[in-house]
Formats: sequence, C-alpha cells, structure tokens
Amino acid sequence: ARHSGDPAVFQADVILPPDAGVDFDTASVTIQERLCLEDINQHRSVAVIGVGSGGSRIAVDLCLVGVGRIVLVDDDRLELHNICRHVCGLQDIGRLKVDAVRDLIKSYRPHTQVQTVSSQVEASSDNEELKQLMADCDVVIAATDNRASRSFINQFCVENQKVCLYGELHERAQSGDVLVCRPNGPCFACIAGAPTADGQAKTEEVSSEKQGRKLFPAYTPANTIRANIQVGLSSDIAPVSMLLFKVVLLELLKISCPDKIPMEEWRRFDEEVGRVAVFEWTNRHDDLDDPVGHVWEPNSKEAVLRWYSRDYPKDEHCMVCQMVTDL
Repeated sequence: ARHSGDPAVFQADVILPPDAGVDFDTASVTIQERLCLEDINQHRSVAVIGVGSGGSRIAVDLCLVGVGRIVLVDDDRLELHNICRHVCGLQDIGRLKVDAVRDLIKSYRPHTQVQTVSSQVEASSDNEELKQLMADCDVVIAATDNRASRSFINQFCVENQKVCLYGELHERAQSGDVLVCRPNGPCFACIAGAPTADGQAKTEEVSSEKQGRKLFPAYTPANTIRANIQVGLSSDIAPVSMLLFKVVLLELLKISCPDKIPMEEWRRFDEEVGRVAVFEWTNRHDDLDDPVGHVWEPNSKEAVLRWYSRDYPKDEHCMVCQMVTDL
C-alpha cells in the first residue's frame, strides 16, 4: 500500500492476474521469483492422489510454484467436518473434492491445466484412464488414507519406474511420515510392509465415517464407528504436507535443472533426501500402538515438533519390487 498523506488513508495497488500465454521476462529474477513466474515448472506435471486435508494443500502449493499440469484423484465429497482441516470452505460442501480443489487452483492460476478423476483407487484398480494420467506425470504423490490405495499406487510406480512420495498420518495425527520411493530404491512395501489379505493394514488410521464403515463389520453401530474416527488438527497435518511438498518440488527442480540444484539450501536438502527413504515427524508422545509397524517407535524419547530421517534398505524378499525386478 502507498501512503496518501493522511495517516488514516492508504491506497492499495491492485494487480490483476495475467492471461494465459503471457510471457515473463525472467532474465534478472531470482530462483524464487522464477518459480512464481512459471519459468521453471510450467512443463512439469504431478499427480496428487487423495485431495483431503493434506493432498488439497499440496495441490494448491504446486500451482503456486507454477506446475503446469496437476492431476487430482479422489472420490469423496466435501463434508462439514472436513472444513476445519481442508483448504476449501463452506461454499463447497457437497461437492466432489477434486472439483472444489480444481476451482481453487484455477482461482490462483487460471491457465493451470487440471485434470480430475473422481473414482476410488484400490489395490485391484483397473481404471485405465487413471493409469494413463499417472504414467504421463513426472511425480506421483500418494496422499490417501488407506493401505489398499497405497498398495495399488506402489505397484504401478514400481512397474513404471515412477518417483512416488507417500504422506501418512498416524492415529489422531500424533505423528506422521514422508516416504520417498525412487526407481530401483526401496518401495512402499519394503518400508511399511505388505498389506493383509484383504488389502488393508492391520491397524489403520480412520479419518472418516465412510472409511470406518469399510473397516468395521456389517451392522456396527454408527456411534461406535464415529468414536473410532482419528483425525488430527490442521496444525498437526501441516508439517507433513509441507515437507512432502518440499520434497516433490526438489524432484521437479532436478528434472527442470538437471545440471545443478540452483540454491545451496536445496543442494543440502537434496543430499539428505538422497540418503534416506523416510522422514518422520512427531507432534506429541501418545501412549498408542503404532499403525505403521516398525517405522514408528511409540516409546521413543525423541523430541516433539521435529523431523527425523531414517534409512531403510530394499527388502530382498519384497513381493512388489523384487517381483518386478525378476520380470
């Protein structure tokens, strides 16, 4: 704002959004400005599978750094209880989440190409449209809330040599982790273990009544299902979303700037990401069982509100990546 002479009056400069196809002169701007001006990431594409509280925030952040094409996948509709954690608001209640997030992205960058798929992602998925959209993306982000969908995504990315990033939140968002799975490295199944026979994890976070009805036996009272919904606050979800976004941005920069990572802090971060497969975040210490198994140690004395990196080797007996390698 510019001061007009009267200390109580300010004049604001309003800058209208550019039309599609506008060329920017980026010869003398910084790397941060180039990200915002779409010079670096305009030809990059990312699939965000699961656009709930975490995935929706990541999708919007991707558009803000100029990613030219974003694929959104989710079959859920926005409900009232989602509003306290989701980037969309009351005006979108009842809409498909992919449609609401698409419109929000367009409100920031009208010329971003957004493709939506409003179907379930299951371990036995035969959705050829989804597979083709994923195959055409540079990076796949798995921000779903169940093991069956992650297993399908993992299988696809291993078979198609795709970089895939997984974001998970544990019970009531007491902690979370980001899994970085690259071609020829450890896959999701190597780190988190294989799913059970029905495609679900033995103990899985329950973030909605719809998900709970799938996990509980038929005719389970609705009150019992609601009592087991385990969601975290937006502030507990944000650290995992932010790190996941930072890792995917690094992957995109490595494609767009193959000779070197343009900033020193990015180079240091790249070295750290290249050494490990898992980043773990702790919001608080709860006396709860671990929903992910060996990845999280519930009795750990590690400090809260801090990231820890873990290195996990490939599982020589993994039924996913080893089977693909043998083929």
